[in-house]
Amino acid sequence: MGLLPSRWHNKGAMRPSNPPSKLANAGTSALAKSEAARIGEVIDNRYRIDSLLGRGGMGVVYRGTHVGLRRPVAVKVLHAVLAATPEVRSRFEREALAIGKIDHPNCVGVYDVGTLPDGSLYLAMEFLEGRTLGSLIEKERQLPIPRVLHIIRHVLRGLAHVHAAGLIHRDIKPENIFLVREGDDIDFAKILDFGIAKPVIADAVDDAVKLTQAGMAFGTPIYMAPEQALGNPLDARADLYALSVMAFELLTGNPPFFSDDKLEVMSMHTARPLPSMASRTIAGGHRVPASIERMIAHGLTKRPAERYASADEFLDAIDAAERTLADNMFNDLDDDNAGVPQSDRELDGSQPLLNVLTATGSLQIGSGPVGANPGEPSASGTGRNLGPSTTGHLEISAATYPHSEPVLLTQRRRPAWVSWMFLALFAAALGAGVALWSLRDQSSDVGGPAHEASVALEHGDAAKAIKIIEKNKDYEKNAEMLLVLGHARSAKRDSSHAIDAYKKALTLKSELESDPMLRANLKALTDDKDAEVAGPALDLLVGRTKADDAQARLIAAAASDTLERRRAARIVAEHYSLIDKLDLFTMYTLDLDQESSCEKRKEVVGKLRAMGDPRAIPALDRAKTRLGKTGQWRGKPVNQCLFEDADAAITYLSSLPGAQPLPPPAPVPEPPPKKSSKTKPK
Repeated sequence: MGLLPSRWHNKGAMRPSNPPSKLANAGTSALAKSEAARIGEVIDNRYRIDSLLGRGGMGVVYRGTHVGLRRPVAVKVLHAVLAATPEVRSRFEREALAIGKIDHPNCVGVYDVGTLPDGSLYLAMEFLEGRTLGSLIEKERQLPIPRVLHIIRHVLRGLAHVHAAGLIHRDIKPENIFLVREGDDIDFAKILDFGIAKPVIADAVDDAVKLTQAGMAFGTPIYMAPEQALGNPLDARADLYALSVMAFELLTGNPPFFSDDKLEVMSMHTARPLPSMASRTIAGGHRVPASIERMIAHGLTKRPAERYASADEFLDAIDAAERTLADNMFNDLDDDNAGVPQSDRELDGSQPLLNVLTATGSLQIGSGPVGANPGEPSASGTGRNLGPSTTGHLEISAATYPHSEPVLLTQRRRPAWVSWMFLALFAAALGAGVALWSLRDQSSDVGGPAHEASVALEHGDAAKAIKIIEKNKDYEKNAEMLLVLGHARSAKRDSSHAIDAYKKALTLKSELESDPMLRANLKALTDDKDAEVAGPALDLLVGRTKADDAQARLIAAAASDTLERRRAARIVAEHYSLIDKLDLFTMYTLDLDQESSCEKRKEVVGKLRAMGDPRAIPALDRAKTRLGKTGQWRGKPVNQCLFEDADAAITYLSSLPGAQPLPPPAPVPEPPPKKSSKTKPK
């Protein structure tokens, strides 16, 4: 692995480069053949190797399945030749020991460790569906401030647990932060790769030199704390420094120090003054408020004693920075170098941020290039319109990233439609950036259409990926190409065609159901408000995949407050004989209120009676007295056809054990008198 992530190659240009394919030249070496030979192998009679996820200097990572529990796992296998090296073996065993001491939602979990017959070591870990923060930066460069703070909070919570366990990670960087979906949170961060984690023991011997001699990195210089670069004793504050470097990069699009020369970048961390964020912000990027810059600068102080003492203290600093931003917006935005020590400042010649109050009274931030560096790639930036203010106040909203803690300048609440609009836009943008590394490893046609299309899609060009696939006349007979087509269609929000492509792919090759992106996209589509999308997506997820939460999603859809979604879920449940898994009581009581005609609601009355659940009595009673709200039925009884059936059901259910006393009979509204026809006099 190179010194720098692929996005920082080409030195001064700092232009993201196209990373080499993980499958390039696969099969041409004996090592690659031996890796492929493990597919299908069951190791330690517990873990079946299903597919290759990736490879690195230490070994390979496979997607596997615990054969007893049928739980997906990630299996990391150390090359046998490296396992014979005492220092390398020590590092691998230390990783297992380190992760084994950690049990936190923001850290990857470990299940098992062992030795294979050929001497290789393996580690069975939690299987994650998502992508690394590094791949997100590769695509986005600069992230919105609320989103950055949300991710950093997750990492800090994980680090707080790691440090409390008496360990330091020593290699915090975007490539070691994995983003997964947890409920509504699409950026739930987990810390990976504890391979160089070290106990915090004053007299512990640091084997970094030995590991380096074995050809293994002991940290990434771009994110390395000064004391780590100098080989001095480390503690938890080294991790907080690395996290601050990462936060600097997320906020500006560039790290504070970078060079292709290892010694040079390490020297920068130890001796070079900290540059201002304005001088490192990508062309056209938004300006970082001074309160946020002060917070990060404190984490990048060169002396450990002057940094945050703990992850919890860093978390408190984030809260304080947001309060400062809310209390003093204009001073905060205009003070370019506030909080950066004079000795750490650089003269960058950048112009102050242009704050524009438009004619409508809205505030626009970052409307022009800020601190662009010569030779950097151009990037479009139109600024962020914060919306008109009806109260004379101004607001910075976290609506651009709905799952983060909001940053507000006033107590005025933003209209709900604003949040939904930005949520929809963000979801559409996110769809195009879902990680594709697992797909590229599954594709068997190296250099063929599926692989070429997956590379295009990984670089955000879904239209190109679709074109590559569909120009091949036989693509509907190739499962891998159909799988990529489904991913591309999903990224383009072409939901129906995405589902159709996935269905055809799974028909040709059922084992593709384990593809992480296919599962993630199907899960997202089951939440679609359009039942004609959610229904087929549920059908594929439940009937064609082994996703652990497939049935849970079906149950949730069947109890949703939307009639069409419930119908779609019910059809799927009936098809797969899962109707008994649904919450029928909730489903029928909602149907009784929402079905489109009295006759259909009458059918629901019969179903509620057949369930024999006295809890249905209030709903049945309400149905009898329900009046219309619109049109010709306004103020008139709309359920006359079910009066007798509802009365009979209430009488029956009231007689069952545990039933509440029968309420007094509801008065039956009399139908309006018919108008008498008057005969005209002859």
